[in-house]
Amino acid sequence: NRIGVQATGSAYRGNASFGVLVGQGNENNRIGGPGDWEGNAIAGNGQTGVYLFQAHHTIVQGNALVSNGGGVFLYGDASDNQIGGTEPGEGNTIASNVNVGVSLYPIAGGVPARNAILGNSMYDNGFLGIDLGNDNHTPNDLGVPAQCPATPGQCPDADTGPNGLQ
Repeated sequence: NRIGVQATGSAYRGNASFGVLVGQGNENNRIGGPGDWEGNAIAGNGQTGVYLFQAHHTIVQGNALVSNGGGVFLYGDASDNQIGGTEPGEGNTIASNVNVGVSLYPIAGGVPARNAILGNSMYDNGFLGIDLGNDNHTPNDLGVPAQCPATPGQCPDADTGPNGLQ
């Protein structure tokens, strides 16, 4: 599919909203795929190319998400989703978006968790490639609780927030 792209592919004709919206309570969706002709061109939309509004178990693979307001937006308790992958063709191209490439946005009703963001090509976006918390920064710390031994790998990272800030 070409969403927001003219049939010739030479110009964007996006809408003022989202390219693809998967709404609250929706599960087990697939947007694109790794095979030939499975990926979508999603471009020129005023909001995000793919918006997962508290959706679960959605796979977003093999798509070109370019020149949108943002690339992929995971909102609220949007959890257990996969953006890209490690096998050939599974990664998305997330480029030249006005805002963030992939944003995980917590709200009072939920925090995005256990989302795999793998093997994507992200470049020339207006802000971060991946923004954990939709706040344009995440401090880089060791995150090791004081009671843990100094040996790496013996204690889990203590950070909390979208995707455990991982």
